[in-house]
Amino acid sequence: MIKKKALVACGCGVASSTIVAKKIEDYCAERDIKVEWRICKAAEIPSLADMMKPDVIVSITAVPDLGNGIPVFDGKPFLTGIGVDKRLAEIYQVMQK
Repeated sequence: MIKKKALVACGCGVASSTIVAKKIEDYCAERDIKVEWRICKAAEIPSLADMMKPDVIVSITAVPDLGNGIPVFDGKPFLTGIGVDKRLAEIYQVMQK
């Protein structure tokens, strides 16, 4: 099983971040990728990205270009329910590399 890292930020809410992270974890686990995720506040993304070196960042709020090549995905589909399958597939495509 492949192991990857994800950084999930949904503003200040831990509950919504956990829901998003769990959906990503479950989707990838069904496809033989184990995701180790960390939840944070949006303001913590730059420092945690440098420290953790995640494979992806998923955030509900806008994330400035970090200049480190880590793909950043808009997490709004996880909250609205619109386009969730497409977003999961996009995240998975990055994770399997």
